[in-house]
Amino acid sequence: MTASAGSIGAALVGIATALTISRRRTIRAITAPGLAIGYALVFTVDTTGALIVGYLAALTWWGIRLTAHTLRLAFPQPGTALRRLAASTSTSSRSSPNSTHYSFLLSCLVL
Repeated sequence: MTASAGSIGAALVGIATALTISRRRTIRAITAPGLAIGYALVFTVDTTGALIVGYLAALTWWGIRLTAHTLRLAFPQPGTALRRLAASTSTSSRSSPNSTHYSFLLSCLVL
């Protein structure tokens, strides 16, 4: 009974991984059964850590994707903001030799 419960749990983790890494319904519908079957087939006591690491990698990807989306919403035109920041940095401290370095670095980021 514990082996079947573990396989069912692994299949559920596979489904959760598929739902976490994709946004589109068609991709979810294709990958969820495949990952569920794959996770259930490779489940043993020794592979539990690897399955958890796979899900944690999916959560990390989700977090990065969500952060990038939030930043794009918060800063729709990052080039303009970086140029403005570079201009204010270079005008506020013209005597400092580091201001040109900061301006150069910010202009490289804009490109």
